[in-house]
Amino acid sequence: FLAVPWPEVWVDIYGVVWIAHQVGNGERIHVDKSCDNGLSLSGGLDLTVASGNSIRNASLYESFGGVFAGGLRNESTTTGPTTFLLLPHEGQ
Repeated sequence: FLAVPWPEVWVDIYGVVWIAHQVGNGERIHVDKSCDNGLSLSGGLDLTVASGNSIRNASLYESFGGVFAGGLRNESTTTGPTTFLLLPHEGQ
């Protein structure tokens, strides 16, 4: 049985397909993208969360600052959102 925990797929305004998912018990978020309508992937990036933390609900979003990946920290001492800048908008 193959499963990808907490997957997220998002297509930006340029048609780039972004994919993110939790790795293991949430110690990393893996992000990849496809610029050819999903025929191939560009090469993934593992975003490591601070030691002792885990991330749930991987997400992708865009704002005025650029394209971000993130999720919710899920620990007893540190909870809340964590974000990583993937691609800044030009001029930022």
